[in-house]
Amino acid sequence: MRVLPAIHLLILLLVLPFPAAAVVPAQHNPIQNSVASAAAQTSPRAPCPAGTTPVPAYAPAGAPPAVAVWQDVTLPDTEPGERFCGADLTGPLTTVAALAGRFRHAGSVDDLAARFGAVSETVGMLYWSTTDQDWRVLVEEATALDGAAGQGREDTQPHAETPRPDFTAAEVRSGRALTFAQNDTRSSGANLYRLRALAAGPDRLVVEIVNLEAIRFTLLTVFEPRGLVSLHVLERLDGDLWGAYSLAAVREGSVSGRPKSLVNRAAAFHRFLLGRPGDDAPPLAP
Repeated sequence: MRVLPAIHLLILLLVLPFPAAAVVPAQHNPIQNSVASAAAQTSPRAPCPAGTTPVPAYAPAGAPPAVAVWQDVTLPDTEPGERFCGADLTGPLTTVAALAGRFRHAGSVDDLAARFGAVSETVGMLYWSTTDQDWRVLVEEATALDGAAGQGREDTQPHAETPRPDFTAAEVRSGRALTFAQNDTRSSGANLYRLRALAAGPDRLVVEIVNLEAIRFTLLTVFEPRGLVSLHVLERLDGDLWGAYSLAAVREGSVSGRPKSLVNRAAAFHRFLLGRPGDDAPPLAP
């Protein structure tokens, strides 16, 4: 086991729900008026392959992202490359939250890749706490780590322990497995994640983030290794108009979190990727 400094990882811990007993029973659960209405859909769908209409569909630019939540859903393992761009998102999942919106971006895909690599800049990121009914800091400490995380789905052992500067856009786009650590204010100890670009081109960036070790809150194991998986797709739709799709999934065997918490944490990272403060708009799930 490596000894990590007092810094934990994020980039998708913003997708980490705080454990709670409350569970929304329906398979597809509206969070508020902005939640996508997809009664005919039985599972989420990322914009994979390129040109596919996601579920939920992209909200208009300038509007809050469309949101959809599912619980106790089993995603098919026959087409993971098509439906989720090759991310490890198959089998039974206890909770899935998806956000989809449009945004204006006059820069390049490198600028967006750099946002994924800017691990240290997630420190101080705000999210809406449904427990406290207030904005609170999500990430206290975060750092990129030297070394390589396991490349294959069966290799969950991280091989990194030395803090380093943030990842560059070129490193993110390379498709290499990148490891970072983050101190989330709702968990205990050092949390390790793997970040990997599944696709990178001039008009499209697809990134998967997975926890490499168990995530704990005091003595309770909240998420087993690979219990949290998130997928992020940023794609140019037309000119400077881009689509941003984020999906956060809690795998079966982990403690199911409250859907509202999952949505609000996902929204915090969604806004971070777009270069916006976490509290610059009303919470998606108050």
